[in-house]
Amino acid sequence: MENGKALALSFLVIVIAVSIHPVRADWTFAQEDYDGTFNVPAASYYYFYISRSSDVMERIDFECTAGGNRDIDFFICDEDNFQLWTSGYTASVYCRNDLVVSLQVDFQFPHTDRWYIVFSNLFSALTTKTIHLKLELYQWQNPLVAPLNIIGIAAIVVLIAVVGVIVVVVVVVTQRKRVAPPTPPTPSRPQDQATAARRFCPQCGTPLDVGVVFCSHCGSRLS
Repeated sequence: MENGKALALSFLVIVIAVSIHPVRADWTFAQEDYDGTFNVPAASYYYFYISRSSDVMERIDFECTAGGNRDIDFFICDEDNFQLWTSGYTASVYCRNDLVVSLQVDFQFPHTDRWYIVFSNLFSALTTKTIHLKLELYQWQNPLVAPLNIIGIAAIVVLIAVVGVIVVVVVVVTQRKRVAPPTPPTPSRPQDQATAARRFCPQCGTPLDVGVVFCSHCGSRLS
């Protein structure tokens, strides 16, 4: 019983440890936003705008495939700063890269807004640039809470409950056996002792009381 109790407790500890062990959350692919090629005219720019919140990330992967030195100016900014930039004012931008041929960057949006992904060819007065761009959206989430793992979580909960019940039963049974008093021996009754000591007449077989000298039935003398 002690071995069974120890085994059940050990199994319960293992199950609980596995179930509450921290699982690293990570960026999970959500959707492909764009995969294609476009041209950026000379002395001009091209942009994509997307509404995003702070719990998502955009993977931006592009290459300037044609046009002059095959380079482009690139940056990301929110609505207000895009308006400043197009109006000729200084703007706050992210991921700025000038005269870049190719780039892959993961950009987590700092706040919820309309965001602009800008390809600027303003520095080139004569050459149109060709860009191949791929945009992928990622979301931050813990794999354990994904819908496909709900059944697994439920199974762990049920398993923990079952093992808990087994442990409780084992503990209760063990405690009862420890506190239960031993059954005392049944004392012999006087009549049983008298019956055990009673003799029989060797002549006629009549039962005789203890201490008699003559048989009460046939009168024979007893030795």
